[in-house]
Amino acid sequence: MEYPPIPDLAGQASERRFRDAFENGPIGMALSTRDGRSVETNRALAAFLGFGAADLAAARENRSDAKDEARAFHAYLSNVVSACCASRFREERCFRRADGAEVWGEVSGMLMPSADGAPEYCFIVIDDITSRKAEQALSERLLAAIDAFSERVVLYDAADRLVFGNRAFREVNKAVSETLAPGTPYETYLRAAVAAGTMPEAAGQEEAWIAWRLDRHRNPAGPFELHRDNGRVMRIHEERLAQGGSVTIATDITEQKQAETALRQTEARLREAALVVGDGFCLLDDDDRILLCNDGFAAVYGADPAGITGRTLESVMRSAHAAGHGFRTGDQDFESWLEALMRERRSGSDITATLQATDGRWFFVRERVSETGEHVMVRSDITALKTLEAELRRLATSDPLTGAANRRFFLERANAEWERFRRYGRPLAVLMLDIDHFKRINDTYGHPVGDEALRALTAAIGAKLRNNDMLGRLGGEEFAVLLPETGLQGAEVMAERLRADIAAIRIDTARGLLTFTTSIGAAVCLDADGNVERGLARADAALYTAKRTGRNRVVIAADGADGSGAADEDAAHRAAESPRTGR
Repeated sequence: MEYPPIPDLAGQASERRFRDAFENGPIGMALSTRDGRSVETNRALAAFLGFGAADLAAARENRSDAKDEARAFHAYLSNVVSACCASRFREERCFRRADGAEVWGEVSGMLMPSADGAPEYCFIVIDDITSRKAEQALSERLLAAIDAFSERVVLYDAADRLVFGNRAFREVNKAVSETLAPGTPYETYLRAAVAAGTMPEAAGQEEAWIAWRLDRHRNPAGPFELHRDNGRVMRIHEERLAQGGSVTIATDITEQKQAETALRQTEARLREAALVVGDGFCLLDDDDRILLCNDGFAAVYGADPAGITGRTLESVMRSAHAAGHGFRTGDQDFESWLEALMRERRSGSDITATLQATDGRWFFVRERVSETGEHVMVRSDITALKTLEAELRRLATSDPLTGAANRRFFLERANAEWERFRRYGRPLAVLMLDIDHFKRINDTYGHPVGDEALRALTAAIGAKLRNNDMLGRLGGEEFAVLLPETGLQGAEVMAERLRADIAAIRIDTARGLLTFTTSIGAAVCLDADGNVERGLARADAALYTAKRTGRNRVVIAADGADGSGAADEDAAHRAAESPRTGR
């Protein structure tokens, strides 16, 4: 009996497994006949390149619809097959995908023999290494950048052997170049550098210094400074790496150290200058705490510089005020004054102010915020200037003999009070007065005694006037008194008091005791006057009436009674009389 042939089931199963592994493998694979007429690619390779077997077939048949990328890859496979005729083939290659993107593959090729051992086809494997090449390129760029650093960057492995040192590191260590090869232990390099004299701090204590440096290298504890033999100063920063090994970064800080030294010297000179200048000087931080001040600044607060340094300016001013020192606040209470001052200082703009200390001295204060946020305050003593200013003002506004307001200043003030009277309807009175028989006093006792009489009259009147009242000398022995917020009755009372006080004046002279009297005319300003001069004219007319009716008396100008015609008639009589000094 003849049996049918037994199928090679095992061979078929093996072929199916191979075909499945080839088609679905994770790495790109290709099979090609030696003459390249038949090429098969798997799915991974098709995904890697962006085209598959149909595209390769079109390229192999040189059809017009074949993609350029497929043509290029087919030509490359032919070269690989040719190269495999002699030996195994391996290289890294950049390919262009069908979408135009570039990818990298590691290509391996080998000839596969037939049953009789003769080469039959070529097996090609292409592993996608695009990510690895990108990382490699990044690493190369990173190393190139580090190599160009001006800082010295050195990398050591876990055993403290040199892995990499950049160009700056190699340049500065030319004297020990034999220790700069990768794999050199750090201690070997360190001992060579000390022996070559490039570490001057180790001189005379070489072993102790090497031991300290090795310990510091293996157990980093923050940046520190090292001096090199060329005079440069380096800041060393070392870190142990998580994956083992360490990195050392050395930064040249020579110029920075020189600048810091110069800055300290400048600061010391400025500090010394600030502390010895006559003006008050103070430096405050952005929290308004005193960083530095001199005696001239602290003395105003009844303190010394050490006692207020570190305190806020506000607290210093409060303490000084409680002890009766600091500055006068004028009409304001201290808290309101201080709040307004601090608000202006916090505005951030430069400020200037003129303040008077409790001891009477005047200061011009300037404060400026620096670019770094500190407040610089300079306080100049301008007491002499204020005194001169007050004296010039007195000379410009007062009579040099009596100290009363001069005619110009008195009329300026009178016009200002008239405007207030006209606008707000507040009462305003004026007095006109002079010394009775003043010419007789001059002729009998002499002009110096006459001058003394004028000064005594001025003092007697000044003692009775309120703050807002004003006495003016209009000429000779003629005076005027301005009485704001005063009606007719108040003016009469004031005039009688002045008349009585003047009559009580006693002046000792070479010819005996001198007494004298005064005549006074009083008027209140009226809307009908039109200006303050008309009110003064009515008071002057009343004064003339007092003269005509016996002197040493007060005459009140009734509303309108001594106005227009009467005042003008009296003025004509006075003009016809002898000079005013004879009245």
